[in-house]
Amino acid sequence: MALLIGAALCPSRFIPTVAFLGHAPSRTTQNHSKGKTRCGICPVSDNRLIAFRFPIALLLLSAFLATPAWADFRAGVDGNNRAADFTAPVVRVLEGDTIEILHNHHPEHFRLNGIDCPEKGQPFGLLAEHVASDLVFRKEVTLQTHGLDEYGRTIGDVILPDGMNLNQELVRRGLCWWYRGNAPGDTVLEGLEKAAREAKKGVWGDPQSVPPWEWRKRK
Repeated sequence: MALLIGAALCPSRFIPTVAFLGHAPSRTTQNHSKGKTRCGICPVSDNRLIAFRFPIALLLLSAFLATPAWADFRAGVDGNNRAADFTAPVVRVLEGDTIEILHNHHPEHFRLNGIDCPEKGQPFGLLAEHVASDLVFRKEVTLQTHGLDEYGRTIGDVILPDGMNLNQELVRRGLCWWYRGNAPGDTVLEGLEKAAREAKKGVWGDPQSVPPWEWRKRK
């Protein structure tokens, strides 16, 4: 896009590009008597060239601002890899702690921050997935982002239309562990996990339950 706008504003500086496309450019000439520069590609005065190029550059810029690429840039990550919050429909629930959303017309995996649900091969793994699906599938949710994980997925909190926080709800029901790896100081998750453990909800009612990060190490 920058190349196109630059070519519109000053084609004489993009002669190599024109030559590559098969055109034979001529050299820029100087009219010393009138103080005007003439370009071999567009043999008109500077003033007329500017008047001609400027609307083209604006048109190209306007076209770019209307593309998803610009929307991605506006919502892009900053120096801390933290993307802007946004809303999106949930098109699939992969696991209790991982969903697929449609963001700027593209599917994107979103990992729930601060929790780790049992894997599908573990007790309560499928239940956690089904509960998450019942709560968010085909709903427009708000994603409060916290950055990227080691797999390049956006991580954050999922807020339902009624204001429910999916991350916290899964902890409240005992369907996941509070994952201190990316939410070490989250006192809300800490308190919800403690209450679920004391009430023996979900995984806390099974004395053989193994945290998923330990279970994955054995595989």
